[in-house]
Amino acid sequence: MFKMRMFMTSRHRCLRSLVPTLQHVRHKRVHDMNIGQMKLLMDVFGLNYRQTYSIVYKNNTLRTLDQDHIKKVSTALKRLGVTREDIAQHPEVLMVIPVTIENRSMLLQEGGFSTITAQIILSYITVVHKPIRLLKLHRYIPSDVNIIENFLSHLKQRPPPFEPLSPEEESEETAFLDVQLAVLRHYLCWRLELTPKEVAELMKTYSRLKHRSFRLIERALKILEEKVGFSKDKIRRNAYLIHSNPDNTLDTLKRVKSLGGIDIRTLFHKFPKLVMSSTDSLIKIAGHLKQFDIPDEAIQKCPQLFTLSSETVLNRVTALQLVPEFIGLAKNPRVLKLVYHQRKASSRLSYLQDLKIKCVSLHILSSTQAHFERTQVEKELNELPTRPELDVESCQFGTEPHGKRSYIAPEQKLALCLYFIERDFHFTGHGIWADSITAPASAESAI
Repeated sequence: MFKMRMFMTSRHRCLRSLVPTLQHVRHKRVHDMNIGQMKLLMDVFGLNYRQTYSIVYKNNTLRTLDQDHIKKVSTALKRLGVTREDIAQHPEVLMVIPVTIENRSMLLQEGGFSTITAQIILSYITVVHKPIRLLKLHRYIPSDVNIIENFLSHLKQRPPPFEPLSPEEESEETAFLDVQLAVLRHYLCWRLELTPKEVAELMKTYSRLKHRSFRLIERALKILEEKVGFSKDKIRRNAYLIHSNPDNTLDTLKRVKSLGGIDIRTLFHKFPKLVMSSTDSLIKIAGHLKQFDIPDEAIQKCPQLFTLSSETVLNRVTALQLVPEFIGLAKNPRVLKLVYHQRKASSRLSYLQDLKIKCVSLHILSSTQAHFERTQVEKELNELPTRPELDVESCQFGTEPHGKRSYIAPEQKLALCLYFIERDFHFTGHGIWADSITAPASAESAI
């Protein structure tokens, strides 16, 4: 098996020096307002420059919003009928993610809300915990609306009739959220063939489902089954897929035919979490990897890299250029595992450096924790130099020319592998024996 050896010299120091830089990958840049932003906000609020400036001055966080985000949020609010005046009175609504606005407003409409305002969106959590009686009293919901029936009416495929609810659930003193969750549990039990206990565990694990629109859930499940080819069992085992974005899934199937030479549907089946990545992110990451000549073979060995943000991938791949042997590293089939497990790899490099280990493979840096613990060179260092009687035959590495055989314990195989790899080239003992230990001639000949 091919391994790229990375010596604890300039290359390791370069990799470790990247950690502070990469930790800032996800930090959003804060910048001053520019003319384009001000004009856009003036249009969103329907106000002149002075009035808009006054709002921005009082809500300094608006300075951090880029124009694309503002456009998406304002478009979503307009679709809901939220007026410019309402947005100007509650400008903090522009800070909400567009998909959150869409999902929460759809759920409220499904429950009978006749009007959606900026204040309702901002106070969503408080509102859904209010009793139905109070919501009807304030005319958020018409007095004649049956909440349960209203939820079910938005489904194209309705579940069987409800089992009788408890007196508490039937009462209008029940909170809006409690009624909605009762309907959701009933729907998921029927749609995914789950028991009430399984649904309870599922919703405990994936709490975001509690505030997911029924229409979005129904569409997501339909697309996953009919377009992607997932079975109910596949969805049950990867229940986070229930709150996948149906429009994004369709967009990905249309615009991303393959990644790393593998059909996108095949990748979805092998790594279902990729369904949750945005189409634009997948395309950007593929572009970054092509820019740095990362081969398809490397992508095939680590497709989970596409679950990271495109900015994170770009920064981490760019960072590899600081390594002197970048060209060789970039062509290594396992290089993307090092990129994907960057934090873990950096931590392990630090640990191995403390042990004064002189060399380490990409596999060791990115392997599972259990494997890493089994192959910690610390264990090999303790006994190998002082046990010339160990038998090589049990390791299935054959017999040395001189015919002498020694026993090697399973946990010492890594050190022996390093020896055989370097024996015909430049055997230094680095990575096998500590600097303070010099192996006796008899021990070396025994190996």
